[in-house]
Amino acid sequence: MQELCFNSLKLYKRGSSALRVYLYRYFYRDFEIKQEFDCRNGCLYAKNEDTTNRIINTILIGLNESLTNALTGKKAKYINSNTGLPLIGNNAFGIVDRNTNWIEVKPVTGCNLNCIFCSVDQEKREWDFVVELDYLLEYYNLVASKKSGKIIAVINSHGEPLIYEPITELVRGLKRNSKTEKVVLLTNGTLLTKEKLDELKNAGLDKINFSVSAVDIETAKRLSGVKNYNIGKILGLIDYASKNFETLIAPVYMKGINDEEIEKVVKICAEKNIEAGIQNFLEYKTGRKPAKEISFEKFNDFLKELEQRHGTKLRDLDFNLQRDKSLDMPFRKNQVVECRILLPGRMKNERIGVVKGISRAISIFNCEKSPGTFVKAKITRTKHNIFSAVPA
Repeated sequence: MQELCFNSLKLYKRGSSALRVYLYRYFYRDFEIKQEFDCRNGCLYAKNEDTTNRIINTILIGLNESLTNALTGKKAKYINSNTGLPLIGNNAFGIVDRNTNWIEVKPVTGCNLNCIFCSVDQEKREWDFVVELDYLLEYYNLVASKKSGKIIAVINSHGEPLIYEPITELVRGLKRNSKTEKVVLLTNGTLLTKEKLDELKNAGLDKINFSVSAVDIETAKRLSGVKNYNIGKILGLIDYASKNFETLIAPVYMKGINDEEIEKVVKICAEKNIEAGIQNFLEYKTGRKPAKEISFEKFNDFLKELEQRHGTKLRDLDFNLQRDKSLDMPFRKNQVVECRILLPGRMKNERIGVVKGISRAISIFNCEKSPGTFVKAKITRTKHNIFSAVPA
């Protein structure tokens, strides 16, 4: 029989004719295969080349139609060079450039936690996205080429970036660009191991920002929204990481919910000489709201008191954020354009489309058009080359 193995796919036979294909470990699709086949160790075995080609063709068509995120249970779309969707223009995936030396790299959506304060709120999202590695790096290199100086690449997903299986290869690819000064990973830490940290270090990762908003076992579980959240394990990994990477703990402060926990996080950071980057909880339209947002004046006073008690700097941290060249702005606010719908968006009645000849994605809200159709849309947002629109 002919053997065929893939770097990004794992294939498993389920019954006599059922095939489950996993893309990047956490995204899958089920198939009914008419031809005779077998699977062993994630590889496909078929009796001849013709049978193999037929099965592979079925798989490729299916993967481009839709997947399922095994962690969230949501439907998912695989964004690759064949979809025709640019990786600039959307805040959930691809490349986001806010006119600075920081470039946000977003390979995947979805998360293995269910935090009560999440600004994304996965329950309100209908679709997840996963981006092909080479396609993502292609767009990163394109945006990097427009910058005048060195770049800090920040892997900052709409969720948990470590559910993106080729994360190590992504780090290596980002660091391969001569303009990349530093690669930073934002993570909740739950999917890390010491072995994975060593692997990321060898790939060129420079800094890890851990999202940890409580250290008390029960409080940490409650804030994370999952019963198996293991704060002890995460704190051990933070300690290990601090010996090999620039390390920061970034808790979200929710007044009246985790006041004492923030104090504990600051104490740990002071003892271990780890940077603490406390974030003020902010209310987002589509995010969760477990607490009231406090003013930045009151938040600043809170940080000042913590600084005085622990002798640790918590304000005016130096993240080396500098203005740099911005990308060309192809649209203006209130402009009416004709969009071709390519994919559903993350929210209900959101569609993602493109304008012919312009390499930007546009999110069109209050739209029920099907992929492949056209809609006239009025641009409602252009800031930072993130584009939103509504039907005109």
